[in-house]
Amino acid sequence: MLLHLLIGFVILPALVISASTVALPPAGVIPYACKDGEALVLLAYDNGRDRNGWAAFGGQANRGESIAETAAREFHEETGCVFPVPTAADLEPLERSAIGTFYTYSYEVPFVDPARIEASRCGTPGERKDWIWFRLTDVIDALDKRADVVDRFDRDKTYPLWFVGRVSLQEALDDKVLPADNSVCNGK
Repeated sequence: MLLHLLIGFVILPALVISASTVALPPAGVIPYACKDGEALVLLAYDNGRDRNGWAAFGGQANRGESIAETAAREFHEETGCVFPVPTAADLEPLERSAIGTFYTYSYEVPFVDPARIEASRCGTPGERKDWIWFRLTDVIDALDKRADVVDRFDRDKTYPLWFVGRVSLQEALDDKVLPADNSVCNGK
């Protein structure tokens, strides 16, 4: 009995703490595409427990992954494996933003119709849904006003950002990781 108490209350917690101290932190990607000279940011609905809002992509590291590897894998999985980029090698040299122990990259990806992502069964189906390309300027406006993001086709329709997703987007913007305007798409 004493041995079980020792294992349950001393040894297991110590192992969990030591394992978590060597695990690399979670990471993700804020993808944007240039379409007709305008920057569009891809977000998806995150219906995870206590989330319920739109956000960029990311999650926990697998054992042995670098921060860039985690970000690339999570983005690939949460977008139905339809984007050929970014790879960890693409992300590694880039600046990244951080809120606490969550690291965020921003990366230009090709424009892909969200219906293609929705139709894919690759990655982590069910973890995310309703992928939408928002105007970068509308995302920034929503961050500035602490408001929902306006739909680019129906200006009367808005989408709430998940709180932590909002904080991550704001920090990436403040850290100059997320582009601040459409100049990133000049000539594209």
